Amino acid sequence: MVGGVCGAWLYQFFIGFHLVNAETVASSPLQSVTSDEASGKIHCTVQSTTVEHSPISDEKIVPGSVPGKNRPKRANGILDAVGESPTKDTSDYVEYLRPRFQLKNDLYRCVLCEFFCTALLLFGGTATNARHTLMNSNRWIDISFGWGFSLFYAVLVGFKISGSHLNPAVSLNVYTAGKISFMRFLLYSIAQILGGYFGSLLTFLMYIDYFLDDRSMANAGIFSTYPRAYLSVIGGVVDQVIGTAFLCFILGGITDPHNWIPSYLQPLLIGILVLLIGTAIGINSGYAINPARDLGPRLFTLSAGWGAETFTYRGGMWFWVPVVCPLIGGLLGAWMYTVFIGLQIHSKRHENS
Repeated sequence: MVGGVCGAWLYQFFIGFHLVNAETVASSPLQSVTSDEASGKIHCTVQSTTVEHSPISDEKIVPGSVPGKNRPKRANGILDAVGESPTKDTSDYVEYLRPRFQLKNDLYRCVLCEFFCTALLLFGGTATNARHTLMNSNRWIDISFGWGFSLFYAVLVGFKISGSHLNPAVSLNVYTAGKISFMRFLLYSIAQILGGYFGSLLTFLMYIDYFLDDRSMANAGIFSTYPRAYLSVIGGVVDQVIGTAFLCFILGGITDPHNWIPSYLQPLLIGILVLLIGTAIGINSGYAINPARDLGPRLFTLSAGWGAETFTYRGGMWFWVPVVCPLIGGLLGAWMYTVFIGLQIHSKRHENS
């Protein structure tokens, strides 16, 4: 009971209260929304209309009124109640608190979202690794499913705030496409790395009795990635570049608006994509394909008793591979999709000209 209440209100304070975007501000297709990054404000302009009747009912629409205002209230989700309107005795405390706790600056909201959603990803993923290790399991597919579903839920939670990059390689692609500023890219990346640290801390606390007895390099791989004995540094570079290029190439197709994939399906498809990567090419070194997924946990193990060997492993020639190479692979994959696929898709405007 205590955990459920804490989890629900943690979500509201750090994610739910900060859901301000085109869908929440522009609740009608007659509204246009622009974002001013410098001030962090969202500007909404409503176009005039002279519609007299609702297209889905016989209800008359008076300019300035809200269609369907007198219709019965519907529940928006399993946590919503259907019944009487809020009163002093039955008030919606979430909506009451939203304007009081909501961050007004869009950049702050997005950075906070990247931190918590990356922490969620790393907690789910590293906890899956811990279970795999503690049970001496040899079912690699379990790890792939754990990371895939962790990413699905992490992306889903923050999708409407920052887009849920959760990966400096993805943020770098968005920056090179001119969609965010360099400062935003930098702050996103820092938040993602810190989120990776915090998510690893949660897994450590979950299995603290085990880790207090054994903090050897044999279980350091629960948190950050290490190569198999046969994998050379050059092989690791190739592994991370190709793996992240594959990730960002397919990610480009999933999120390309010209492909008409509904936004509510994209988190699930992204989770399935990582499930595929883990199943197909994850065996060499744990498929980091994300600098924050590796560097954050590696910094945690450094500070939690595993020592400097987490960075000096193989003479210090490994730790940089899952940090630097995904940035290179991500750029290659994203721009390969853009040049060879994305730019070749005919838009409606192009077809009608």
